[in-house]
Amino acid sequence: MLQPNQKNTRLIQSFHELMALLHIQNPPEEWGKNWENAIALYKGDQQLYFLSNQYISEANPYFKLNEEKSAAFYHALELIRGREDLITLAWLWKCLLYEEISPSDAYDVASWPLPEVAMGAVAQMFPLIVAVSNLPWLRENYKMRGLTESILFDTLSDIGIIMEESRKRTGVWGIENFLLGWLLNHFQGRLFRIGRLQFMPEKYDLRISVYRHKNTRKVIALEEGGRLTDNADFTKGCPITPLGKVLPKTVKLSLAEWEAVLIQGDTMLDVHIPRGGKLEYDRLDESYRSALATYPKLFPKQQFKGFICHTWMFDPLLQKILPEDSNLVKFQRDFYLYRIVDDDSVFETVFVSKPEDLHTLPEETSLQRAIKGHVLSGKQMRSAAGFLLFDDLYSGPAYYQKKQGEVQSLLKSWE
Repeated sequence: MLQPNQKNTRLIQSFHELMALLHIQNPPEEWGKNWENAIALYKGDQQLYFLSNQYISEANPYFKLNEEKSAAFYHALELIRGREDLITLAWLWKCLLYEEISPSDAYDVASWPLPEVAMGAVAQMFPLIVAVSNLPWLRENYKMRGLTESILFDTLSDIGIIMEESRKRTGVWGIENFLLGWLLNHFQGRLFRIGRLQFMPEKYDLRISVYRHKNTRKVIALEEGGRLTDNADFTKGCPITPLGKVLPKTVKLSLAEWEAVLIQGDTMLDVHIPRGGKLEYDRLDESYRSALATYPKLFPKQQFKGFICHTWMFDPLLQKILPEDSNLVKFQRDFYLYRIVDDDSVFETVFVSKPEDLHTLPEETSLQRAIKGHVLSGKQMRSAAGFLLFDDLYSGPAYYQKKQGEVQSLLKSWE
């Protein structure tokens, strides 16, 4: 068994042998492709620091694991340390994700097979153990970029929350593989929790463009139809109301009067709402302003245009089934909604899972009761995407959805 001071751990030298020992069939192509590079990077047991109990113990002030969660780590680590094949697989994963032998964002980590034969019910701890192995680098990265320890503590508080949610869904400690990609954002220094919200850079890649009138400063989103071929001074598209409804009418905008303020390829700050606490609307403005001041310093080569968010909390129907003063409703109303899709993700967040019989949904909170009544009436829950441009951040609450008015009112001037 691997001990913290041991110096002679032998990694499995053959990729095919490793896969056979772990009973993993059809491994991802990137595993085999980067195998030799990963083995060549291994110089000794000091690089396996993340497989020691001491590492988790010393990292725990950041992770905030209770006794039961810590015990789950220690149990899984003991199992891994006792098998050279599991040690080798852990090293391979760490190299792929953190040693820059190839771009990790190109991997579909959610499809990576777990060593279930070797680890049994503990297998879901494997991706979590590798995910948190990058803490030493992350701490140095925060120092280099001038980020405070308090932001690091807040950002990594997700670990315990995610473990709790996965256990509710699966019945065992660890994380589902789709959450590995999410945690990479934390441990590769892309996502930060600033105040109540989390933020990370994201390219705006939809064919929906946003224009601002040069005089009135009003904003409109268009499901883009492109520049008019006979006149480059105009653009055309179907208007989208601030509540996400695409109007069945093609309009054209004069580019002498309207300027593009958000187009495909622009960089936005993707907003996420971490769980584990009440969404207090009064705290959101501080998060927005702090993020606006922080991110241009962290990513000086990128020009951020605003905030973007895609969540079940943006279902416009929530404005009808929740009170006017609901924190969730006020949060939604600050964004210009531009895309709505049918989506059951609300069930995982609000109810843990979606049962076959919706009548069995719990009714412990007012939100649960409202949503349950809504779906039992035969209606579909949805999610939506919305934007909040930096230039409109100081325009006051509900600027797009309330103060600016419906897009339909502007159509008359275009007829």
